[in-house]
Amino acid sequence: MNPDRIPGELWDEYGLLQKRADKVTTLAHSSWASEDQLNTFLDSLPNGELPADIDTRQRQLNNLKVNRQKKHLHRFRLLESFAAVQAQASGEKTAFDEVLQAEQLLRVRSLTDSVEWWVLWKLAREEGYERVASEQGISVAALKTRVSRCRCRLRERLAA
Repeated sequence: MNPDRIPGELWDEYGLLQKRADKVTTLAHSSWASEDQLNTFLDSLPNGELPADIDTRQRQLNNLKVNRQKKHLHRFRLLESFAAVQAQASGEKTAFDEVLQAEQLLRVRSLTDSVEWWVLWKLAREEGYERVASEQGISVAALKTRVSRCRCRLRERLAA
């Protein structure tokens, strides 16, 4: 199907699905299921594989989302149990873990300025927001806002 000839109501339906997905604030099994649902919708457009009947289409997409939620939740639980077993099996970090952590810290360091890095470092060392804010000469609310924006920016750049 030519993208120029895709009916507008399909794009409206996709827009509604996207708005629902945009409301998700945490990455979890339901957010991954929504992503799968959106990808399936888009992948089906060029081939004309979406059912023409809106009720059938919505039922199919909802069933897909429920199925994928279960799949991702099951996968998450498997990974959690595997991680717990691995943590018990080896109490120490491997050389690979240490190198990986050093590379990740270097990447985070390169994406922050010196003040942001200092604040993140202090908070990682479990110093309170109150103490860090007073050392910076700003309010706790202002510090939390800066940290939140910094972390959001880091998540976006590190995910790319």
